[in-house]
Amino acid sequence: ESDTAPEASGPSFTVEDVDLSVLTEPVEFVCGLAPETVVAKVGGHDVTADMLMYWFNYAATYTMQQYYYMGQTEVDWGADLGDGTTIADTVLDSALELAAYYTLMSAKARDEYGLSADEGELEKLREEIDGVKTRFGDETKAEHYLWMSMTNAGQYEELVASSSLEAQLQEKLFGEGGEREPTDAEIL
Repeated sequence: ESDTAPEASGPSFTVEDVDLSVLTEPVEFVCGLAPETVVAKVGGHDVTADMLMYWFNYAATYTMQQYYYMGQTEVDWGADLGDGTTIADTVLDSALELAAYYTLMSAKARDEYGLSADEGELEKLREEIDGVKTRFGDETKAEHYLWMSMTNAGQYEELVASSSLEAQLQEKLFGEGGEREPTDAEIL
């Protein structure tokens, strides 16, 4: 059974029921690329399809929320923004920028500054994932829950680690006593 989305100025799409019991890799199912496929490089580091798809889902969800807050229930993803780009183009660009940013900042924090992810944050995350498994009563349903965000437990841990590393790097560089701590004149 399928439902065709209403025709808009952008591309149409078809929503089909998916048998999750046979689906093993949502990234590959959605975009046709294996999760570890390199889709971009930044500073010599690989940006993979799974990271791009996580951030694409994030950016698309954010865009839909903004439209909802403005009282609109649908986004015309193909709408031209006046410069030849579409809403879908900007979402993809944002996703790539976010994936590249966190990839680069994590690598820089680890490689150049010897930082490591906050183990307390990672342990809290593992407890949250265990809680999701408990709430759903089985690991497969918990995994499917994470798929809604285009992620899995391992990648989610990597995302939390990236966020932790980025925050630590920011503090090391720009925090009090940091290498590039701004002066009062720069702030004011």
